[in-house]
Amino acid sequence: MRHFNSAACVAAILLAAPMAAALPVRAEPASAAQTETPQDQAAMRQWLADSARWTGLHNQLLMVRVRHLTGLGAGAAPIQQLTMGGDKAGAAAAAARWKTEQQALLASDRAALAAIPPLAPLAVNPALLARPDVHEALAGPLAHIEGLPARYAAFMDLTDRQAAEYMDTIAAAAASRNPEQAFQLAKIDLVIALLDSECVLLDTTSQQAGAHRFVSASNIQSDMALAQWYRHLRDLWNQAPVDRAARAAAIHASAVEIRLDADRIVEAARQQEAENRGNPVLSSPTQQDFLTRYRAGFEEGAGIEREMAAVLDQMADKITAGEDEAAMALADQTGAISRRRTASQLQRDALMQQLAAPT
Repeated sequence: MRHFNSAACVAAILLAAPMAAALPVRAEPASAAQTETPQDQAAMRQWLADSARWTGLHNQLLMVRVRHLTGLGAGAAPIQQLTMGGDKAGAAAAAARWKTEQQALLASDRAALAAIPPLAPLAVNPALLARPDVHEALAGPLAHIEGLPARYAAFMDLTDRQAAEYMDTIAAAAASRNPEQAFQLAKIDLVIALLDSECVLLDTTSQQAGAHRFVSASNIQSDMALAQWYRHLRDLWNQAPVDRAARAAAIHASAVEIRLDADRIVEAARQQEAENRGNPVLSSPTQQDFLTRYRAGFEEGAGIEREMAAVLDQMADKITAGEDEAAMALADQTGAISRRRTASQLQRDALMQQLAAPT
């Protein structure tokens, strides 16, 4: 089970591997009841396949919810146009219709989530699960799976509140005496809500071990830093007091964590590679080449994270200096880095799919 715990790729590997390749090696003989049988091996493979599908279905729905939250911005545009054109009554009516439509859409997300059947428990010999080394190896993954439904529900609750607040803000903007400023503030609020919700999404869906864990952690830190910038921008638009030193310090702190996570990504990827070099399931030249390429992909990703940290540090310095237009340009620059980050992740995912594909 050492490989199961330490490598992001092992869930796919174990779908076609004997359970013995995953379970800890015992120095002393186990009793017959505590030795894995062919039935246990089949049950483990089935549970791994089922859990991958189950989490995948949930993660797809969470991404749909994010798209629906993102789409609120475009949905509010006609209301803003009516308001700025002087048709406040038409804007109010459009806002009411829009809110009803969006509430139905959000309710459909919840219904789809509730329709996913629960994951069946791991059906292996209880005596095997009670074996100390097996129990220790499986306790973390099983506890993580068991805790996911509550975390999925919490994400839906969060985004329900964010959507409701945004729709109320748009309705208030349509009736505002200064609608131009009100709509601009609403747009900034939506960006902040998206960044905050993405942090929760990344924390909910991230793997509990391996290099992926630190990739998610770094992504969360960059979202937190950008949220600090947009909160600063909101204060400027709202003509509220600004604390440049505090905002800059928070962004610098996130940049420090991103660099640490980049180092952790490299360390974990190299550790995964070293451990899996000795896995008999990965002994062919093609699989050994996969390990090299997969590790290199994480090293490339770590480099992108360090670039993100550098830009965030520059942005914090511009905030401190009162150069907000320059800070905005740097905030925009993070978008290109994020797209490269996503492309790097997709390349690693493609490698994983190649390894998991039946031959």
